[in-house]
Amino acid sequence: MGIYSSFQRASMSNSLKKQLRLQKQQVKLQKQSLDASRNDQRSRSEGVTTPPGSSPNAPPPGWYADPEQLGAMRWWDGVAWGTETRSSPTVTTAVQAEAAEQMTVEVVCSGCTQRVRVPAEATRFKCPQCNVVWIFVQCPACKSPLRINQALDAWSCHNCEHHEASSWATTFTFTCQKCDTALRVKKGVESFKCFNCNRIYNRCACGVYSHVLALAGRRWQCHTCQSWNTR
Repeated sequence: MGIYSSFQRASMSNSLKKQLRLQKQQVKLQKQSLDASRNDQRSRSEGVTTPPGSSPNAPPPGWYADPEQLGAMRWWDGVAWGTETRSSPTVTTAVQAEAAEQMTVEVVCSGCTQRVRVPAEATRFKCPQCNVVWIFVQCPACKSPLRINQALDAWSCHNCEHHEASSWATTFTFTCQKCDTALRVKKGVESFKCFNCNRIYNRCACGVYSHVLALAGRRWQCHTCQSWNTR
């Protein structure tokens, strides 16, 4: 009886120890699984998720950071990595931004000193602060790079004092010879009238806008060169 009781107690003790070991192993596996799941969630939230193939709680299928290629993404099918890859949107955006930055230059508006970034190949730009349009030109005499206000009828080089008319202007300033009013006149028109004194100016064959000195039917005489023109 005593021997049976000792054997029974020993069997019960071994059984309990085995159950405890199994429970400890289960707790350990559950803890590892929980830690792996938390690491996966943390990595995904930071945008650098690399799904582990051995994780019991592997992330769902999707695009993840490629573990073999920096700046790329690889398809994860939920069990293993696929063969299809593509560029990471974050990296692509950063590269595009850097390329765009390198293709622009910073200029200072001559009117309000506002700093503006413009394309390196731009021939003109508009200042967002004062709304003045500036044109990039090169002085034909000394080859100096210049920025000229688009509204000017003529410009001068600050380096060599070269002076010429603005080839891009569509209007020019004309001062009325009677009332000294400054008029904006469209280039190429045959005639125009001063809005202040109503004097009419015609373009002569000599290229000058002049008021009519004398009339003879459909013919008029230029005030500047005295030649006759047909209306």
